[in-house]
Amino acid sequence: MNRLDFDCPFDLADTITALLGDIDDDYPVISVYGKYDVIKDILEDLISSGVSIANEIELQDYDVSHYDKEFVLYLTVNGINVEKTWNDDTYYSGSADISFIHEDCNSKLLNYVDSKTIYEFGYDEDDGIDDECSCDECECACKKDEKTTTSTVSSKSAIYKINNKEVSKEEFDKEYEKFEEMYMDNIRGMLLNYCEFMDSVNEWRSRFLRW
Repeated sequence: MNRLDFDCPFDLADTITALLGDIDDDYPVISVYGKYDVIKDILEDLISSGVSIANEIELQDYDVSHYDKEFVLYLTVNGINVEKTWNDDTYYSGSADISFIHEDCNSKLLNYVDSKTIYEFGYDEDDGIDDECSCDECECACKKDEKTTTSTVSSKSAIYKINNKEVSKEEFDKEYEKFEEMYMDNIRGMLLNYCEFMDSVNEWRSRFLRW
């Protein structure tokens, strides 16, 4: 199994979106396996990039569901869905054209992944102080919390940076609020479209049953 290292979750999301169009299949499928935080970041990046929600998003953190196993994110031409990989005492089997398995996943999971191509993946570790993504996308979700990518704490005060440029706290807070507003607008738009689609499906089902 080959390994791929990405700069950040946005880099991976961008890669799998591009790969999907290159797969020679009538219904191409790409899967990504990882724990909650890994899948959450990739899901957010895909949605913020305009990818639709195709089906159920079965993603909850441990505090809510007490589920601590891996999740799988499926990307198809119809959009995204997320499922749990574990039930009771075993993993579910999953199939895809290409699968990406995060380095923190249990090795036993491999026995239940049916894919033509499987990659292990992780994220490049920065040798410097800042854990900052090297990609140029200003909306990159690895910068969704600019505080994690831009703040370096000294013994006396915090230093705030945006795109590796030092700024004041006021400038930092302003840019963070702009990004957060844009991100939430994208999420609301995607969920609204999904609800409208389900309303149409339910209306069609009702008419069909009346026949």
